[in-house]
Amino acid sequence: MKDAKDLFFEFLSSFRDTKKATSLFADDGVVELPYLASLGIEPRYEGHVAIQGFFEVVLGLFPDFEFPRSNVRMLIETPTQAFAEYEIDVTAAATGRPMHQHFFGRLVAENGKIKLLREALNILATAQAALPGGAAELAIPGTVEPLQPGKQWLDIVQKASLPEEFAKAFADDVVLDASIAHHPMRGVDEVRSFLIATRAMVETFGFTDEGWSANKMWLEWEGTAFDGQAVGGTTIVTRNNAGLIDTIRLLHRPLSMVQLFSKELDENLEGKVRLEVFQDDTPYRRPGV
Repeated sequence: MKDAKDLFFEFLSSFRDTKKATSLFADDGVVELPYLASLGIEPRYEGHVAIQGFFEVVLGLFPDFEFPRSNVRMLIETPTQAFAEYEIDVTAAATGRPMHQHFFGRLVAENGKIKLLREALNILATAQAALPGGAAELAIPGTVEPLQPGKQWLDIVQKASLPEEFAKAFADDVVLDASIAHHPMRGVDEVRSFLIATRAMVETFGFTDEGWSANKMWLEWEGTAFDGQAVGGTTIVTRNNAGLIDTIRLLHRPLSMVQLFSKELDENLEGKVRLEVFQDDTPYRRPGV
């Protein structure tokens, strides 16, 4: 049975093979990086789906992310726990900037699997490399609030009034597929126009839950519109290997609100999205016909 030290070295050496690295964790294993909260990133991942998804996001942000064994220093080791320092030199895909990162990690082993991996890292180095504005985008020390569902997405949407800033988060060929439209919206301009219009239509709005898997983020939300009528739904955001958003899927409920939003947006977005987006050109056929 593998002890904590063996698991630590095997994990670090296999990180680029996210499936293999994830298989070293117990089914209810956990990865924690508490300081990621300073960047507005979820700091805890539990279970194989969430863990592998997080590893794939890391490789999307830093494609050359790898831990050379010569850069690993094992400082404490027992059969069930190990503590190590390890360093890497990588390049951020989105900015092309280099990053030297110094990790501290504690690994807890149980029945030959990783039960917990808790890491600390240099947030300043990560911000300088990965964020377009560098460390200037970090919150002032002491002002960081607990993460709220949907914060990362809201921060992007709130930049819709600033076209150039807004566009930095998206792939040029981004697609928004919504239950309130007959055809997808395509390109940053159509997506931006749609989000501005829908924000103006809702009266109250809030995200209630958030989840991650691979390069996807799921958001559940509730609100009111059209004189206090309840509306809810799900937003699914997918990023490409460069960390840019390339697909958005937006689902509204109930059906009455789907119809109201669709009708209103068809009028409000005239000239801002392609005509066919809100046109139903598919003939109806009864099931079995």
